[in-house]
Amino acid sequence: MTEIEPAKNGTPTICKDGNYLLSRYDPEKEIERALSGIRPGPAFVVFGSALGMIPHELARLGIPPERIIVIEPERMLLENSAPALYALGIQCYGDVPIDKLTLWMESALAAGYRPEMLSLPAFERAYPGEYKLFEAGFRHSLALAVENLKVEAYFSKVWFINYFRNLSSIVSHKNRYIPAGTCAGQTDAVPLVIAAGPSLNDRLDEISRYRDKFFIISVLSAARTLLSGGITPDLVVLSDAGPANILHFRGIPPHVPLFASVYANSALISAIPNPVIFYDLEAQMTTPSYRNNSPSVTIDAGLLALRLFKRKPIFCGFDLCYSERYGSHSGNNSLSELRRKKSITRLQTFDTFTQSFRNRKDILIDDGKTTNRHLQLLRRLAGEMFAGCGYIEGGVRFSTLMPVSLESHGSTGTKCDTTDLYRAIPMEIQDKVRTILKGLIKELNKGSSGLKGTVFIREKLAGVDSGAVSGYYIHKCEQILRSLPGGNYA
Repeated sequence: MTEIEPAKNGTPTICKDGNYLLSRYDPEKEIERALSGIRPGPAFVVFGSALGMIPHELARLGIPPERIIVIEPERMLLENSAPALYALGIQCYGDVPIDKLTLWMESALAAGYRPEMLSLPAFERAYPGEYKLFEAGFRHSLALAVENLKVEAYFSKVWFINYFRNLSSIVSHKNRYIPAGTCAGQTDAVPLVIAAGPSLNDRLDEISRYRDKFFIISVLSAARTLLSGGITPDLVVLSDAGPANILHFRGIPPHVPLFASVYANSALISAIPNPVIFYDLEAQMTTPSYRNNSPSVTIDAGLLALRLFKRKPIFCGFDLCYSERYGSHSGNNSLSELRRKKSITRLQTFDTFTQSFRNRKDILIDDGKTTNRHLQLLRRLAGEMFAGCGYIEGGVRFSTLMPVSLESHGSTGTKCDTTDLYRAIPMEIQDKVRTILKGLIKELNKGSSGLKGTVFIREKLAGVDSGAVSGYYIHKCEQILRSLPGGNYA
């Protein structure tokens, strides 16, 4: 039993099962002595806030609130600490929130602060099971954050270059558009979001049979699978595909529009003759992040369906698991065909290639499905974002999405015209593009202080002056501006 009692000096203290976790005389003085050797450099994940006294002492030592996160071992302590913890970091109790903690650690590491665990020995002894889970959760989140940051440090400049190259195409290319907005949501069409999971192979006949009842939104890697079944998607979505994915466009009719992120590969987009609609253009012009924040193109496609249509989408091929028969993805896409021809020998047949996922070191078995930690996180995120939507069974089960059949769902009304979903880019947006590109040159010339946490992450972590390496990007921006109508960037 845990109780809050007054200490001899009147300050609250904690007693658990007859043992005091804080001083019976002066808890604040005890906390001050315990933290006297704290360095100001790290970011702290605190196990047991000691009724808010630990975060307050950290704040007194110069640690700002955004570098403090508190995990209480039980709800009662959180409830009694809440007033003292207000505006001092994030607070929770029980299981370590891996997703939230990982994102927090990424931000701390990118800013140059290494996360460290902080707890009083008395709390570790009083809650041994909870502390063991806390320690494991901390280490797991830190490992994920480091790996994510490595990826971001590598791709940050790629996303940055894609951003201003795609912006320039908005001014110089006639086949660029923006979403039409809420007016498209008035259609009664049911969006069917097609992902490239292996179960899609077994659904082609069913999709073809009821094709006229749905508006089909396909991720790029699933488009050729649909085409192999005689199904032409109504639109295609891409967000993180590389230039080699141009192979996926073979056979897609030129009238099918492509909804793309402004951070999508600019070389890939420039090679596509289809209409290109930048679905995140307006948001990323106001406050550009210079990064692709989405963990899945299927999630992007689902969000787009929610944005464009008033009826909730149905997902198909969103398996988030591996198939013993098909492997990791649906068949008949260009890249898998090329790898198949290259891989098949007498010693390594296509069967061994499709089961190559077994060589991964992060494989997990969940509810009888072969998956991994990343796919599990995507399932949790999709469950939160698309609660109440439908899905076609074949992969993992979603607790918040409803299993449906294509036969019993869909629309019998007027089919949606894809041209209603996008419109020409207004002149004011084109003018703003020029202003943004000129602003980037000024920011880069100033030493890129505002880009250190996004574009120049690697330099910041290594202690390198980003201003010394920004000249290349200034040159590229100037080249792009000179190529635009008008030609003068001054």
